Amino acid sequence: MAETMAHLIEKLNNHAEYPALFEKAFGSDSIYTQVLFYAFSQYVGSVVSASAKYDKVKQGKASFTQKEQAGYAIFKTQCNTCHTEPLFTNYSYKNNGLDNFSERFRQRQVLLSPADEGKFRVPSLRNVMQTIVYARWAFCYYK
Repeated sequence: MAETMAHLIEKLNNHAEYPALFEKAFGSDSIYTQVLFYAFSQYVGSVVSASAKYDKVKQGKASFTQKEQAGYAIFKTQCNTCHTEPLFTNYSYKNNGLDNFSERFRQRQVLLSPADEGKFRVPSLRNVMQTIVYARWAFCYYK
């Protein structure tokens, strides 16, 4: 978010560890757009989330605690319109209120519509607590 590809590539190439990791994975310590996209696609393809407690509850193999059930009820009334089960996204684009950090690519390059300024793709909440940004937000919001 709010990062250019050129700056991201520069940061990765100047990082103490990433060039060696890219060399090990791709045969060259030079990080450029194409290999970065290969790395992203390999990572995304490796992320599997199908054995969370939620999944086990839905399969009838477990049950929520009383607090978890209360949290799930809040989720169903407050979050489920955008973060639709079972993948916890509805694949739409919404303005999340962070207009100072708005995603201008969608507005300028995809739809060319001022109505799309500030819209981000609704992210999946799968593995949300594994992503530090969302984990911090969730902790502060639901504290």
